Amino acid sequence: MDTRYLNKKGFGKYIFFIGFVLLIISLFVLLYRDFSTKSVSKNTDLEVVFLDVGQGDAIYIEAPNGAQMIVDGGKGSVLSNAILPYINPFDKSIDYLVVTNPDKDHYEGFISLMDRYQIGMILQSGTRQDDITYSVFKNKVAEEDVPYEVVRKGDEIVLDKEAGVYATVLFPDRDVTNWERNDGSVVLLLTHGENQFLLMGDGTILTEGILVASGTDLDGVDVLKLGHHGSKTSTGWPIINATTPEYAIVSAAEYNSYGHPHKEVINRLTEYGSKILETKDGSIAFYSDGLTLRYEQ
Repeated sequence: MDTRYLNKKGFGKYIFFIGFVLLIISLFVLLYRDFSTKSVSKNTDLEVVFLDVGQGDAIYIEAPNGAQMIVDGGKGSVLSNAILPYINPFDKSIDYLVVTNPDKDHYEGFISLMDRYQIGMILQSGTRQDDITYSVFKNKVAEEDVPYEVVRKGDEIVLDKEAGVYATVLFPDRDVTNWERNDGSVVLLLTHGENQFLLMGDGTILTEGILVASGTDLDGVDVLKLGHHGSKTSTGWPIINATTPEYAIVSAAEYNSYGHPHKEVINRLTEYGSKILETKDGSIAFYSDGLTLRYEQ
């Protein structure tokens, strides 16, 4: 038997195997470089996803340039999995988190999220909350050394200057430290060209009344995220008439003990002619090119 032939044959297989492994590594590096760069977005649209996190609020926003913001984090640790179909799998950072009010169903999911992602900044209303879970959240923010800032009316978050994607704070317009938490909720107007999303957090009829009375131009809002999960304490006729929403979003669990959304609210929106979409039926993803708007659920 010619052992020299066997050695040459084995060596050839070895070279082929090494070459194959190097090819796979090279492809992985190329893909990682492409997908991990913030400037490369998976599409050219603004993506706004009202996430199904059960009884709570969580909205994932990604601008065409890849900048990201999450408005509210839902309860428990549901958020970390809920964003997976939408966030780039190679991303390790998120630019902004917004806590519209310090109720557990708006911030708790951010605690576990900070274990997975580096956070650029957290924005909040400034209303007081003294429960244990909120203390855990604040300790986590301090541990991760994340800037934690109070916002006020007129503050603007520039997500994508070139594409014209801005989130403007409409409320609070004053110190709300000692306000009832829902009344003092952060309200954001997200704009992309001609398309607008009004994100009410847990804002109440009181909050809505202040917005309308202030003379803030709300006409032409395409998507209205209902305040306080569609509770009867929110979404009165003044805010509906002021915003003229084409779509109304209810963020609430299918079976909840609060009766969300309330029948009166649904009747108002139905009478007005808004299309009502609910996260109990799954996450709702809107895509804006600055002129047109489409959604998937």
